[in-house]
Parts: sequence; structure tokens; C-alpha cells
Amino acid sequence: MQAKLFFFINSLIVIFLIIRILSNLRGGRPTPLKTESGSKKPMNPEEFRHRRGLGEKVLNVLFEFEGQSLDAFEVLGVPAGSDLKTCHRAYLDLRKNQAHGLKAEAAWKAIEKHLKF
Repeated sequence: MQAKLFFFINSLIVIFLIIRILSNLRGGRPTPLKTESGSKKPMNPEEFRHRRGLGEKVLNVLFEFEGQSLDAFEVLGVPAGSDLKTCHRAYLDLRKNQAHGLKAEAAWKAIEKHLKF
């Protein structure tokens, strides 16, 4: 008698769990997709020159590439706020790699635009 009761209780638990899983799969709402990024908009060159004139060192040069806002220093793999010569050397190294060539070129153009007066 004990074995039948044990089997019956376990069967009910399994059926309950199966129903619960199926109801979550069918009726569950998907997680909403966040389309807004929390990143700042790219700084325009005039604001950049003004900040450099005040003695501030701007550490981020943001640019748009294929719908993404990226940091140019990070793409080139150099420390934030690096000088133009270091960035150019990193750009030439990355340009050799075809997979990162277009992204590196866009990053280099953004840094060149912001660092040259």
C-alpha cells in the first residue's frame, strides 16, 4: 500500500511540474528589448577644442559605426587620451587585419578629427 501511495504522490508532483513548465513556455512574456543605449552622444569638435583649451584631457572619442556608438581609443586598443602618434601606429597595425580594418579606419578618422586643430 505504501508503494502505491508513493507512486501516486510522485505522479501528481510530476504532472504539476509539467503543467507549470508548459504554461510558462506558452504564456510567458518575453523580456522587453532596451533599444536606447546609456552612452553619451559623440562630442562635436568645437566642444572638444574648447575643453582642450581649458586644459582638460578628453578621454573618450565616441563615433558611430554600423549603428553602434563606440569609443575610438578602445577600438584601436590604446589607452584613453593617447596622443595622435600612438593612435596612428595602432591604426596601421589594425588596418593589416581585414576583419578590423573598416572599424579601425572609422576610429582613426574620429580621433584625427578631434585631436587635430
